[in-house]
Amino acid sequence: MPRYIPKYRSELGKVVGKKITLEAVNQRLKGAKVEVTVRQKGNRLYLRSTLPPKPGSQKTKPYQQDLAFKIYANPARLEKAEAEARKLGALLAYKEFDWASGVA
Repeated sequence: MPRYIPKYRSELGKVVGKKITLEAVNQRLKGAKVEVTVRQKGNRLYLRSTLPPKPGSQKTKPYQQDLAFKIYANPARLEKAEAEARKLGALLAYKEFDWASGVA
Protein backbone atom coordinates (compact mmCIF):
# COMPACT_ATOMS: atom_id res chain seq x y z
CA MET A 1 0.00 0.00 0.00
CA PRO A 2 1.47 3.40 -0.93
CA ARG A 3 2.19 5.74 1.95
CA TYR A 4 0.00 8.83 2.26
CA ILE A 5 1.96 12.03 2.84
CA PRO A 6 -0.23 14.97 3.94
CA LYS A 7 0.27 18.31 2.23
CA TYR A 8 -1.78 20.39 4.66
CA ARG A 9 -2.19 20.46 8.44
CA SER A 10 -5.89 19.60 8.07
CA GLU A 11 -4.88 16.34 6.36
CA LEU A 12 -2.48 15.29 9.12
CA GLY A 13 -3.09 11.70 10.06
CA LYS A 14 -5.50 10.68 7.31
CA VAL A 15 -4.46 7.06 6.98
CA VAL A 16 -6.54 4.30 5.42
CA GLY A 17 -8.35 2.21 8.05
CA LYS A 18 -7.22 4.07 11.17
CA LYS A 19 -7.90 7.57 12.41
CA ILE A 20 -4.65 9.21 13.41
CA THR A 21 -5.70 12.84 13.39
CA LEU A 22 -4.88 15.26 16.16
CA GLU A 23 -8.58 15.46 16.97
CA ALA A 24 -8.94 11.66 17.10
CA VAL A 25 -5.92 11.33 19.39
CA ASN A 26 -7.30 13.96 21.77
CA GLN A 27 -10.76 12.33 21.71
CA ARG A 28 -9.20 8.99 22.69
CA LEU A 29 -7.26 10.66 25.50
CA LYS A 30 -10.40 12.43 26.71
CA GLY A 31 -12.40 9.18 26.55
CA ALA A 32 -9.73 7.48 28.66
CA LYS A 33 -9.89 10.44 31.12
CA VAL A 34 -6.24 11.28 30.55
CA GLU A 35 -5.75 14.89 31.59
CA VAL A 36 -3.20 15.57 28.86
CA THR A 37 -3.77 16.79 25.31
CA VAL A 38 -1.55 16.82 22.25
CA ARG A 39 -1.14 20.18 20.53
CA GLN A 40 0.52 21.22 17.33
CA LYS A 41 2.46 24.48 17.03
CA GLY A 42 3.83 24.97 13.57
CA ASN A 43 5.18 21.58 12.54
CA ARG A 44 5.98 20.33 16.08
CA LEU A 45 3.94 18.43 18.67
CA TYR A 46 3.55 19.42 22.32
CA LEU A 47 1.89 17.83 25.34
CA ARG A 48 -0.36 20.18 27.33
CA SER A 49 -1.55 19.63 30.89
CA THR A 50 -1.86 21.27 34.28
CA LEU A 51 1.55 20.72 35.81
CA PRO A 52 3.27 21.81 39.01
CA PRO A 53 5.54 24.83 38.64
CA LYS A 54 9.10 24.17 37.52
CA PRO A 55 11.77 24.38 40.23
CA GLY A 56 12.86 27.99 40.70
CA SER A 57 9.60 29.37 39.27
CA GLN A 58 7.81 32.32 40.87
CA LYS A 59 4.50 30.44 40.65
CA THR A 60 3.32 28.34 43.58
CA LYS A 61 0.24 26.56 42.19
CA PRO A 62 -0.05 24.13 39.26
CA TYR A 63 -0.95 25.75 35.92
CA GLN A 64 -1.39 24.76 32.28
CA GLN A 65 1.90 24.24 30.52
CA ASP A 66 3.09 22.90 27.17
CA LEU A 67 5.87 20.34 27.20
CA ALA A 68 8.06 20.62 24.13
CA PHE A 69 8.09 17.15 22.66
CA LYS A 70 10.82 17.83 20.08
CA ILE A 71 9.20 15.79 17.30
CA TYR A 72 7.66 16.74 14.00
CA ALA A 73 3.92 16.47 13.44
CA ASN A 74 3.17 13.50 11.19
CA PRO A 75 0.91 10.44 11.55
CA ALA A 76 3.61 8.13 12.92
CA ARG A 77 4.69 10.69 15.49
CA LEU A 78 1.07 11.30 16.56
CA GLU A 79 0.95 7.69 17.77
CA LYS A 80 4.16 8.27 19.75
CA ALA A 81 2.75 11.51 21.19
CA GLU A 82 -0.44 9.71 22.25
CA ALA A 83 1.60 7.07 24.08
CA GLU A 84 3.69 9.74 25.81
CA ALA A 85 0.53 11.64 26.78
CA ARG A 86 -0.82 8.49 28.42
CA LYS A 87 2.46 8.04 30.34
CA LEU A 88 2.39 11.65 31.51
CA GLY A 89 -1.28 11.29 32.47
CA ALA A 90 -0.45 8.24 34.59
CA LEU A 91 2.37 10.08 36.35
CA LEU A 92 0.03 12.97 37.10
CA ALA A 93 -2.79 10.70 38.26
CA TYR A 94 -0.50 8.87 40.70
CA LYS A 95 1.11 12.18 41.76
CA GLU A 96 4.51 10.88 40.68
CA PHE A 97 5.34 13.63 38.20
CA ASP A 98 8.69 15.27 38.92
CA TRP A 99 10.53 17.84 36.80
CA ALA A 100 13.85 16.33 37.85
CA SER A 101 13.00 13.01 36.20
CA GLY A 102 13.76 14.52 32.79
CA VAL A 103 10.21 14.55 31.42
CA ALA A 104 10.51 17.80 29.47
